[in-house]
Amino acid sequence: MGTLPTRAHQYCEGVTTASRQGWYVFPPTRFDLMWTGNEVVFKIGDSQDWTVLDRFYLQDSVESFLAHAPESVHDCYPSFLDVFPEGNIVQICSGYALQSDPGVCYMVRGPINVPMSGNIQHYEAIIDSSWHLSPLIINIRILQQNKPIHFPLHQPIMQVVPLPTSVLAKEQLQAESFQLDELQADFWDAWKRSYDDRNAGQPGSYARKQRTIARSYCPIMAG
Repeated sequence: MGTLPTRAHQYCEGVTTASRQGWYVFPPTRFDLMWTGNEVVFKIGDSQDWTVLDRFYLQDSVESFLAHAPESVHDCYPSFLDVFPEGNIVQICSGYALQSDPGVCYMVRGPINVPMSGNIQHYEAIIDSSWHLSPLIINIRILQQNKPIHFPLHQPIMQVVPLPTSVLAKEQLQAESFQLDELQADFWDAWKRSYDDRNAGQPGSYARKQRTIARSYCPIMAG
């Protein structure tokens, strides 16, 4: 949450709550990407040379994988960077694997409330990691041609948020909508209370009450 403005961190509990969900995941090395319009090119670390991306493996990661994994899975190590047939979509592997306890799945998404390059779009996914073990990857779409994108070590490339597997149910929740003349007294009473709290000259009223209420909530056990 270090990128949030001080006032947001202090008073906007909704923003800080969203930002602290799950974990930031940082890249295993510095790298750059650029889409030329025909192909994606990349650079690793301090290299000054652009290379056309097909599929790229980090040598030290491969060596570590082969040194510790049983021989039966020696051909199953993941690539660090891969490019999709669409041309401007790149898959990035974090070097981690994704697995959870029963009842828990993970949303993999772009970092929440962290300024990112305006030249990329993160594709969000929800993985049922309670039964499916996979490398922790994220797919990004490069939006503009011939504009290099730098991925430093100190900036997260994704955020992993645990969710209950109930969100994976195919049944859609039924939402009800009401016109103004259909709203009941309890709605208007709640509206006035929240309005008065916001305008009482005491910033952070929601944050204080929500922090108290949140102590009664049970955390998701993400294993």
